[in-house]
Amino acid sequence: MRAENDERVDRLPNRVVVEAPSTTANLGPGFDVFGLALDLFSDVVEVTPASKGLSIEANGKYGYSLPKKVGENTAGVTAQFFLEKLNVKHGLNIRITKGIKPGVGLGSSAASAAATAIALNRLFNTGFSKLELVEIAAQGESASAGVPH
Repeated sequence: MRAENDERVDRLPNRVVVEAPSTTANLGPGFDVFGLALDLFSDVVEVTPASKGLSIEANGKYGYSLPKKVGENTAGVTAQFFLEKLNVKHGLNIRITKGIKPGVGLGSSAASAAATAIALNRLFNTGFSKLELVEIAAQGESASAGVPH
């Protein structure tokens, strides 16, 4: 099922919460090819429907370091891409509880993007495959890396 318009906001769940672990792809000769999820730190993303607009709220140990502008935040860019892909016109509130320190190679930006893609997939009951969700989250990574990856 694909969401198509504002009328659907009344039938959505009140919220969806997804936790994403820290990760690393810095594994010797397999640099950026092999990767692991690490049960050390995590980000929690909570998505709630709104009548219009996108908003980002950040808290947690490292929440202070996140951009609050939607176009500069991996979760925000992921959400924008997702909504455009579905041609959905209503908005979302995204709350990120940041437990992964940004800039230390533990997949902080990827965790926010991936958790947002999964949360939106559940919220809208779209049934996107894992590969499609990876592609959506990769768009969000452009906020931190400059290009989708």
